Amino acid sequence: MPASPLPDRAALAMSAGSATHAVRGPASLAGFARASGIASLSGERVGAIVAATGRYAGATGRELRDAVDARLLPAIDQALDEGRSIAGSDHFVGVVRTRNGDINLLVIDGPIDLSAADETLVELFCRNVGIAYDNLLLRDEMEQTQREIVYRLGDLVETRSNETGNHVRRVAEISYLLALELGLSDHEAEVLRIASPMHDIGKIGIPDEILNKPGKLDPEEWACMQTHVTIGWNMTKDVKPEVWQAAATVALEHHERWDGSGYPQRLAGEEIHIMGRITALADVFDALISRRIYKPAWPIDQVLAYIRDERGRHFDPAVVDAFFARFEDIDRIRLKYAD
Repeated sequence: MPASPLPDRAALAMSAGSATHAVRGPASLAGFARASGIASLSGERVGAIVAATGRYAGATGRELRDAVDARLLPAIDQALDEGRSIAGSDHFVGVVRTRNGDINLLVIDGPIDLSAADETLVELFCRNVGIAYDNLLLRDEMEQTQREIVYRLGDLVETRSNETGNHVRRVAEISYLLALELGLSDHEAEVLRIASPMHDIGKIGIPDEILNKPGKLDPEEWACMQTHVTIGWNMTKDVKPEVWQAAATVALEHHERWDGSGYPQRLAGEEIHIMGRITALADVFDALISRRIYKPAWPIDQVLAYIRDERGRHFDPAVVDAFFARFEDIDRIRLKYAD
């Protein structure tokens, strides 16, 4: 849910580099803990060292062939040529394969006493590391695809209402900053960053003549416009992944107000989900500083004064305080994603 950002190759290498402590079972494997180790992850024959222990501890970032003891090079070459792990009395070269063809190495330099059963166990461990890494890559690809779908849908809604797709990007980044400032976890903040661009997805069901009316809406039109929150909720509430559940909540609750005067449920205070409270302020801030078909952009000082005045009425006081605590960063987002 970059949640929190996925472990990259270096993070996997750290797991592989500590494999000497992770493997449990036969007593002979305890010898690994006294050995020096290197994890080198690269699709090429000569790879960079991304994690190292013992006498190789200072070798991180160097090329494997330049750092490793020369006596290990034949075993490394054999492991690469044959695509399998190689064990000797004073070394072990573990091969970790990935589905894209990379062969990554875990090199143990030190006295090792492995039985045939131990070698099978360690080989299985290396294979499992490769499978785990492939799963991480697949999960990353799925999350990237999910994020792209969310942004494209958000862009589609903004295009229908003659607004820029940068609105949803600014709301996403501002929501993310506010979430972190308010103490949400990295994972929760990342989920909100991905979900918040869907806050107005329900506008897809609002007629163009209302969505793009240049003047003030009459009561009947306004009642129709308000239905976009329940339309958005119904579009997303039954999609199971966490991001989409968060998007459903944000879509439904981002027009609720702290004092209970919002819509559609007239929730008040902490009855409103924290993601709804955060997105509410991010959305209003960006809408006010932006030109809309029904209004010009407000001057930034006027927008800030409005947010201060609405503390405890429209907006959660804690969210307003977080907004001003991070305003310099928020203003940089405004400029970075300017229309």
